[in-house]
Amino acid sequence: GDTDTLGRVQDQLGAVQNVMRQNVDQMLTNIEHAQTLETSSAELSSNARAFQSAGRRVRKQMWWQNLKMKL
Repeated sequence: GDTDTLGRVQDQLGAVQNVMRQNVDQMLTNIEHAQTLETSSAELSSNARAFQSAGRRVRKQMWWQNLKMKL
């Protein structure tokens, strides 16, 4: 009767709550991973700019050295 129906509804509600808790936990984990990825990406971008700048500097130095050797 009504007790069985109420019990089934409560069981279903408990199952839905468990799924929602798991979803929230997974969402928080995903946010943490996204933040870590964002930090790593920013560091990589900064390192790439520094590498590019150093490459230009070395290229200019080599150009001047080459010019001096020709003179």
